[in-house]
Amino acid sequence: MKRRPSDYPELSSTEFRDMVLGSVPNLGYSVGSVTVDGENAIKITASIPSKSLDNGVLINVVRGGRKLDLSQVTGFLEEVSKGNYFEGVLVASSGFTKGALEYASGSNLKLILLSDLSAFKAGEASKPVEKSPVKEHRIFELVFKTSKTIDDAKAYFELVRSKKILGFFGTEEKVTDVRGRFAPVGCFEVSSQSSPSKPAETFNVYVNLSSGAMYFVHLGSVGSKPGVRQSFELLKLLRLAPEALRVLHEINLFGEIDARKISGENLSLIQNNPSILYYLNSMGLIISQPNYQKFISNLHLPSFSGARYDLSKYFTLDKSVESSFEADEIEVSPRNLVVLLENLLNSQVYFKGITYMLYFACKFVDDHGMSRVDFMLTPEFDKSG
Repeated sequence: MKRRPSDYPELSSTEFRDMVLGSVPNLGYSVGSVTVDGENAIKITASIPSKSLDNGVLINVVRGGRKLDLSQVTGFLEEVSKGNYFEGVLVASSGFTKGALEYASGSNLKLILLSDLSAFKAGEASKPVEKSPVKEHRIFELVFKTSKTIDDAKAYFELVRSKKILGFFGTEEKVTDVRGRFAPVGCFEVSSQSSPSKPAETFNVYVNLSSGAMYFVHLGSVGSKPGVRQSFELLKLLRLAPEALRVLHEINLFGEIDARKISGENLSLIQNNPSILYYLNSMGLIISQPNYQKFISNLHLPSFSGARYDLSKYFTLDKSVESSFEADEIEVSPRNLVVLLENLLNSQVYFKGITYMLYFACKFVDDHGMSRVDFMLTPEFDKSG
C-alpha cells in the first residue's frame, strides 16, 4: 500500500526535526529557536530576513492524526496574536478541513501541507531507520555564549542566600528552586550623529523583548571583568508620547538644563503642550526646580554610548545552541522599541533581530515562609577583547 504523506513512520524525532529545519530557509524564513514536543510536533520561532520590522514568525509543524480543524487554526492564530508575531505558519501532514482553510485565507496565517516542504517531497523521506526517543529540547540560532551550568547556578545562589550570623541572628534562607531559561533579546542598531561635520557613531543596543529590560555593561573596578546590568526605565518611557520623549532626550543629554535655554524645537513643543513638563515631572523622569526655572534628569540610565550598551563588544556569540531550557515569550513589540529609541536618542534605529541570553532564576524561602526571587545572567566575557 502506498505510504500516505501524513505518516512518515520511518523518521525518528531527530530526523523529523532536521528535515523540517532544512525546509524552513526555503520558505524564506530564518530560524530563531526550535522546540521539539514529543515525536510529532515542532514549534519554531523565525524571522523574515528581508523585513527589518515586524518580522517575527511563529511556525507550528504537526505530523500524523486527523486534519486540523477550525478550532485548532483559531487557537494558533490567538497564539500568533498574543506573541506579537507578524505571521503564523501552520504545517500539517494530514491537511486541513474546509472551514480551517476558508478562515485562514482572510488572516495572517499560512497553511501548508508537510508533503509540500522541500525535504519531504517524494523519495527524500523513504529510507527506514530505527526510531530513537528524544526528550523535549530546543535549538537557538544565535545566543550569548556561556560556560555556566545549572550546577554552577545552584552553587552561586547557595553562596548569596541570606544566612544567620553566628547561627542565631538574622534570617536563614533556603534555595528551593533553580531554573534556566533563555531571554529573547532584541538587537537594535543605533546610528547617532552629534553634528553634521562628524561621522555618525554606530553601535548596538540590546533590550529584553520579554521583560522590557535594557541591558548595559558594568565595567567594574580596574582588573575586574565587565558584567551585565539591566534597567527597566524603558517600560516607563513606552507610555510617553514622541513629543515628551524628545524633550526628555534633551534634558537627559545634559543632565540638567535651564528652562530659558531649551532648544527652539523643544521650546515650541512645550509651548504648544505645557503639560509635557508636568507629565515628565509627575512620572519622576525629571526633577524641576522652583517655578520651573531648571530641569534635572531623573532617568536612571548610564550615559548613552556604544561602549556601555553594545554587549557584542564584550561578550561572545554562539550559533545553533541546543538546550532543554525554555525561552521566554516575546511581550514587547520591536517596532514600538524602534520608535521609542529613535525619539529618546534622536537617532536612526534599526531592528537587527533576536539574540538569546541564558539566565538562571532562583526562588529563596526564609525561615518565616517568606519567598523572593533572584537572577543570574551568564554571558561569557570575551577575553580577547
